[in-house]
Amino acid sequence: MSLPDLLVRALDAASLRPATGDVLVVAQKVVSKAEAASSISRR
Repeated sequence: MSLPDLLVRALDAASLRPATGDVLVVAQKVVSKAEAASSISRR
């Protein structure tokens, strides 16, 4: 399932309807410094 499909389904499930001019923001998980440091050291 694509991300747009997933978002539409989630909005429908929550009975939410975006209004004209609304902006939907999708943010990626923030990686902690410890996770970032361990991934850099594995390279």
